[in-house]
Amino acid sequence: MDVRRRMMEIDNTLLAQSIEFDKLGMIISEWETEKAVSALENGEDDRSSESASSKDYEKEEMPEYVAQAFEDLQFVKSQHHRYLQMREDCETDYNNCKKKTISVTESLTEKASSREQRELLHLLTRVYELEIEKLEMQSAQLCREHELRCRDLMILRYDRQRQLCDEIITKQRILIDSLATGEKT
Repeated sequence: MDVRRRMMEIDNTLLAQSIEFDKLGMIISEWETEKAVSALENGEDDRSSESASSKDYEKEEMPEYVAQAFEDLQFVKSQHHRYLQMREDCETDYNNCKKKTISVTESLTEKASSREQRELLHLLTRVYELEIEKLEMQSAQLCREHELRCRDLMILRYDRQRQLCDEIITKQRILIDSLATGEKT
């Protein structure tokens, strides 16, 4: 029972880490997009600006919150790997405990002499099975909530990307129109 509860806590932590990972990824992605848009507004070619600047220069112009997001992202990655290993170990322990429980239950059933003892053993076993099912249902509920949060974040990300694309298209149209009117006069 404790092993299953520990597995649930680890799963919850892993879900929280993946949400944090997505948030940090969005911060970095937003900054990179803003950087690309500003380069487009300034009339710079994205390829020439990337080849001309070095990584040191990019780090210098990087806002502090983006640099912090990069650092946090590395930390979250390392913690995520650690928790995945803990999850595997815990799952192995859970399977071993499950096998031991089955063997102990079978041996106790054989050793139980009276009908009342067998019935009591059966009821106790059923209580533990129900508790495990309850924990598994809670775990499944947490997974569903996480999936919904991920979908919400994805919808938000796609909406921001669509807005950015609309903004870029509008600016490109303005630029094309100004070039077209400039060539005619």
